[in-house]
Amino acid sequence: MTEWVWVLTRSYKIGKTQIVRELEILLDSKEIELEDKETLRVAVNEFAQSNADFSDCLISAKNQNSSKDPTFTFDKEASKLTGMQLLE
Repeated sequence: MTEWVWVLTRSYKIGKTQIVRELEILLDSKEIELEDKETLRVAVNEFAQSNADFSDCLISAKNQNSSKDPTFTFDKEASKLTGMQLLE
């Protein structure tokens, strides 16, 4: 999923709003089986509401389900996500 978003953004120059719509369609699809749809849904929601990259949103969403410890990052936008902490 992360690679798909990266390719749509970088190679095809598709905007974030359209990517979020496409991600939601994939998540709602009964024909496509995705691992841990609920975590992906959290990641998509964070991606839609933040300036962070989708990969950072997915890390944040996975961290929320698995750990009480923060995920440390040098990325200021990623550090604004739930469960992320900026290293300075």
